[in-house]
Amino acid sequence: MLRKMIIASAALLLSAQVPAADVSAGLRYAARSSFDRIWSQTSLFRNGIELCYFDTGRLDGCNDGGSGNGWDMEYGAGEITKEGPGSYIRSVSVVHGVVIITTRNIEFNGEDSFTEIQVPELNEEKKLDWTVWPGSSCAKAGIC
Repeated sequence: MLRKMIIASAALLLSAQVPAADVSAGLRYAARSSFDRIWSQTSLFRNGIELCYFDTGRLDGCNDGGSGNGWDMEYGAGEITKEGPGSYIRSVSVVHGVVIITTRNIEFNGEDSFTEIQVPELNEEKKLDWTVWPGSSCAKAGIC
């Protein structure tokens, strides 16, 4: 009888913990979805940096406010930083070809603002590949 009570108690405790794990996984999924949207919204910046690089052959001149042959970095963040429902980007800046994004309205592990730093890397074909810098706070949290 005692053995059945212990097993029943253990089963009850385990079943109570499963929803907490499901909630955490759901929050992580929601946060990752927000960063997927941010990646899509910031493609304009990455495209501008690529045009800058192909024009100049360097990334150090690809900054906010720069312009050249077929590219212009003076567009600013515009629409994507406006406050409102589904607005996750607080600010965007470009420094030496690196896109620095500060987020808002993404809640995960008690935080509601993260950084995502998108870094270009030159591949063997002399094209830019983009990655998120591992030191970005969203990368450390495992959500981007």
